[in-house]
Amino acid sequence: QSHTLTEPVKVPRLQSWRFGKSGTNAAGEFAFKTYGQVKPGAARNQLLVIVVKGSSPAAGLNILSLDGSQKSFGPSQMLFVNLAREQVAGLVGGKQFRLNSGKHTIIKPKADRGNNLCFASLKYKRATKWRTFFSTNWPTLEKARGLVFLYNDPRSQSVKMHSVVDSLIRVPVPEP
Repeated sequence: QSHTLTEPVKVPRLQSWRFGKSGTNAAGEFAFKTYGQVKPGAARNQLLVIVVKGSSPAAGLNILSLDGSQKSFGPSQMLFVNLAREQVAGLVGGKQFRLNSGKHTIIKPKADRGNNLCFASLKYKRATKWRTFFSTNWPTLEKARGLVFLYNDPRSQSVKMHSVVDSLIRVPVPEP
């Protein structure tokens, strides 16, 4: 489980990027088992969000390619990804959204609960009834962006949330 994003990696632009495991087959030849792949988007800098479908990468990967520029997904913005089976809706900093399973959205909430705080409420729809599963005040971070993943807990099947705060202040790596 990760609570941070990896540092940027530069890779050549291909028709698709494949993620998986390399090894050798029974004949001793190179073999590559693909767990997931994605076609690169049009943006020069991309943010790839990789989510493991099961208990290991071999179960498969969901890969989301986003424009990585701060104009598209920058300070104070939040990415919501619905990995749950149910439809999810939210009201965050005055911004409303509704996401079907497998969909995502980026919003920029406004501070509506004082300085740098916004009200956040998340609901899921089971059968015909909406149920609130999260309600609190969240910070609106001027030098960070948020990633929020909504998913079904494997044990209880209830909708849960996992969030990651990505600081947009990059600390240079020291020279060796």
